[in-house]
Amino acid sequence: MNPLLMMSAITAIGLGVLAFVAWKRRRAQSPAFRSIAILRRSPPVLTEARLRALVERALGDVPEIVMLPVPPRDDVASLFAFMRGELAFGVICVPRPYVDASMHDEVRASVEDESVVRALTEHKAWISVDHMRGSAEAAEIDAIIGRVAAELIDEEAMLLYDVRHQRFAKIDEMTRDMLRGPAPMMVFGADGTEVAIEADDAAIEAAKRQAQDRWQEFLIAWHNRSPEEHFSVKGPFHDGRNTEHMWLTVEDANEQGVRGAVGNVPSVVKNLKEGDPASIAFADIEDWLIFEPSGRMRGGFSMGAMLARKMG
Repeated sequence: MNPLLMMSAITAIGLGVLAFVAWKRRRAQSPAFRSIAILRRSPPVLTEARLRALVERALGDVPEIVMLPVPPRDDVASLFAFMRGELAFGVICVPRPYVDASMHDEVRASVEDESVVRALTEHKAWISVDHMRGSAEAAEIDAIIGRVAAELIDEEAMLLYDVRHQRFAKIDEMTRDMLRGPAPMMVFGADGTEVAIEADDAAIEAAKRQAQDRWQEFLIAWHNRSPEEHFSVKGPFHDGRNTEHMWLTVEDANEQGVRGAVGNVPSVVKNLKEGDPASIAFADIEDWLIFEPSGRMRGGFSMGAMLARKMG
């Protein structure tokens, strides 16, 4: 058995090195720099008062949100800034494409997913949420960025971009829930990167046992589900000697396992693509997630183990 198994996360898409992010990459050299950009069909209509209301809705008003004065810009972009506690964040709105038209041919040559190609070549504007100043644990910074970004997603949003790790994530019905959850950057993968984990990792095995031990909890929720809830299950998929651990969007579940649609863009196995029908037997279930309308996430037993392994 291959001693390294690639761990993927929901809707994560790796594009490699593209020239159009070079200017952002220089900022990303700082270990503290974290940012989510949203590529859009049209520029957002955003004022300081609207942003404050949006941020308070995303984060609550304790500690108090303090809007910071920002000098006028000499370009077409609009910049807003706010403090929450000791942390400062910026929201920048730019009414022009993030990806220059000169890069469209390279995008088409590098990206297989047609919906991602359309977003990268047809978007007309973008908005980003950036950590600007103040020290805190990465999880706290990510939580603030993720929740604010979730509030900025509307019908005009086309694609998410993790500036630090140069990765994209498609926007679907689960995106806001992921961004509002305890590990928001998992929408791009494990903290925006693929993570190689040894097959016998004790923490991963413990998470798998927990997911299986609590399978009845998942089934009870599934059988009593509401239309607004979303259910996903993770397991291994094989293509010859290659194995990839991916999520299924659940369409049916019982004591024997689940069937549904592949929720990842596979990076290792080549015999499946996102959206393909697939199934996971109970013995192979490694994790499960339930996203409730309130934003609460249940399950996700492997996430802490994956992030702890990566950080360690």
